[in-house]
Amino acid sequence: MSDRTNVFSVTNVIVALALLLVVGPCIVPAAFAQSSDSRPRLTFEVASVKPVDVSKMPRGHEGHQLTRERFVDRTELIQYIVRAHLPGSSCVMTATPAFGARCPLISGSVPAWVKTDRWEIQATMPAGSIPAYTARRLRTVDTPELNRMLQVLLEDRFHLKVHWEKMERPVYALSIGKNGPKLKPTVPGSELRTARDGTVFENHGMEGISSDSMPDGSLRTRLNFLSSSTQEAALTLSFFFERQVVDRTGLQGEYDFTLEYEDDPDARIPGNPFSGLTPSRLSNALQAVGLRFEASTAQVDVLVIDHVEKPSEN
Repeated sequence: MSDRTNVFSVTNVIVALALLLVVGPCIVPAAFAQSSDSRPRLTFEVASVKPVDVSKMPRGHEGHQLTRERFVDRTELIQYIVRAHLPGSSCVMTATPAFGARCPLISGSVPAWVKTDRWEIQATMPAGSIPAYTARRLRTVDTPELNRMLQVLLEDRFHLKVHWEKMERPVYALSIGKNGPKLKPTVPGSELRTARDGTVFENHGMEGISSDSMPDGSLRTRLNFLSSSTQEAALTLSFFFERQVVDRTGLQGEYDFTLEYEDDPDARIPGNPFSGLTPSRLSNALQAVGLRFEASTAQVDVLVIDHVEKPSEN
């Protein structure tokens, strides 16, 4: 009989780490690379940027707010860059050793302070510039108006200059196994969940992570996916590795399934639910649902940072 040790909801795990859980293949981020020249230049009405004492802020994104009138966040500059230019990617960019600070979709001149120093941004939106984002859009960072305002702010305050290049990158490819997929189609309506405050929301993608401590001391972990496309699954799995996971299944629709594996004790980091999963163990777990997982390469759009500097006092 197992001893339940940890249960992590998708809100507590992924949203707390990156404030995003992604939809659509981030490995081919064509939407990210669009030129903004043809789009209206959106700017915050008022914005302040201040350094944050990291010693007094153990976690990123403390005090995060996003309404139609106001945006507040406290995190590393690299995270703001990811949100502004790579929204919906799985680039979790923190200085915390447990989660690394590398994104294969970013290249160029990236000084160390960009990944370690934290900044508080408080900004007011122009009236009527931000729509009422749905919970799903907030979760997937599908907030183009805000993201474009951040682009302008980063250009103005951090003198950020970037360009896009197509580059070959190592990836992990998710594809259909030789005997076909064994995924259960989602029953319409089953994606609805009720929050603690009574509000109803839709869950699409990974619903949570649960771990059991076994009698022999091993740890078995389950990744529970609810109403998830294979694209959403691929991008969620990208959080576990430095390589991106690209969906090559060609499957459409949404599915309910669970991936179960025994944690690798050599890869496990206490308190980090994203550790303990290796490519070989994920490959075995995916075989159980009729999917294949293997190393590959892909041409991807990479954001190249040409110049960045610390902002002046404001």
